[in-house]
Amino acid sequence: MALIPTEVDGEWHTLVYDEKEPSTLLIADSPHHLVNEACENYGEKMISRMDGAKILCDFSSKAPIAVSSIHNLFFFPNESPSSSSCSWFSHSHIRKILSGDFGGSKLLFRNGFELYIPTSKGVMNNQVFRTAQYRYILSEHLKKGQQKQVLENILKVFGAYKDTPYV
Repeated sequence: MALIPTEVDGEWHTLVYDEKEPSTLLIADSPHHLVNEACENYGEKMISRMDGAKILCDFSSKAPIAVSSIHNLFFFPNESPSSSSCSWFSHSHIRKILSGDFGGSKLLFRNGFELYIPTSKGVMNNQVFRTAQYRYILSEHLKKGQQKQVLENILKVFGAYKDTPYV
């Protein structure tokens, strides 16, 4: 649901809020490192995923990423990913964002869990909307690719497809 950086003895660790875990996990790596590893597990580096979102949606900063579009794993940062204080949130787990104390926000997750973060409601809503936009645009691109592949397969069956696609 969320990867929150926390400093322990001068080193960055991550508080992991997982829907399936009853308590918070503390991992001895930064959120940036964990997100990059997750992306690499699905075949790309995090920077490539961010660049893809920037290109498709014309984002200039704080781009959401598709860790895996096939598995609907979309995450977004609350600030610049190069910042050690950047947290990452799973788009599909957030149900609602409320104003929090001292200019922050309170996130309500789909399992009922609530989390206060020091990022404004406006910034968080913007990130949720940008991630939704990215998910939609990416799904449309994937549909077009799938449609093209289906047509090419039909043409192959009828012997009409050669090395040059007709679509």
